[in-house]
Amino acid sequence: MASGENYQRNLFYYTPSDSRRDKLFLACGPIALLLVFIFFGASGLLPPTNPLQAPQDLADHYQQNNDNINIGIFLLLLASSLWPLFAVGISNQLARIPGINLTILILQMAGGCLLGFALALIGTFFAAAAYRSGRDPVITQLASDLAWLLYMCIGSPMILQTFAISWAIFSDNRAKPLIPRWVGWAVSTISVWAIPTEYVAHCFHDGPLAWDGLLSFWIPWLWGAVSYGPLFFSMWQAAGVITKKHVA
Repeated sequence: MASGENYQRNLFYYTPSDSRRDKLFLACGPIALLLVFIFFGASGLLPPTNPLQAPQDLADHYQQNNDNINIGIFLLLLASSLWPLFAVGISNQLARIPGINLTILILQMAGGCLLGFALALIGTFFAAAAYRSGRDPVITQLASDLAWLLYMCIGSPMILQTFAISWAIFSDNRAKPLIPRWVGWAVSTISVWAIPTEYVAHCFHDGPLAWDGLLSFWIPWLWGAVSYGPLFFSMWQAAGVITKKHVA
């Protein structure tokens, strides 16, 4: 606990060099999301493949888009490395909140790192689906299913991370908090939306709750952009607030 208190005390003295460092980390978040979007668009996976698509048609799809998928996977793996760095930048801002519970910082970092790891696994499964031509299409279908179902399951680390961020924001009881409280409400809606939609995609092969459905895929993409936008900007603004003495 003492080391956590020392870490927090050091961040109360927030210098211009700290600001530049954390802005670099925070920039990794939107860059990572952009890379994920480019991956899906360039790989022919936007819109997503249909869960009911015949194995041979699915295998043909991966072979026809093989080069684009290989390039896209490189971008996805890069995004998986950038997201944990984004979590570091967030933790450095949340640690500046007086009296912040160290557990919150640990949960936020854990969620960010798990999300990065999940993106790497998704890229690995998509790579396996496109890796070999001429094999049994059912094997390609299995690798593709694993990739899409894992993509649906990234709601778990995302919920952990956004819950910790909201908790931290709401714990700042100052008249002028470092992060506006409305941002905490905006971020918390990501968790509320992910639980009833992405957690049941494995039960459906068609309709709005399948992995290519309106409620499981398209609306979460749009809602994520709306919710993460204020988080990016508020954290960026917080990183620009220089403090050279303890603020109670």
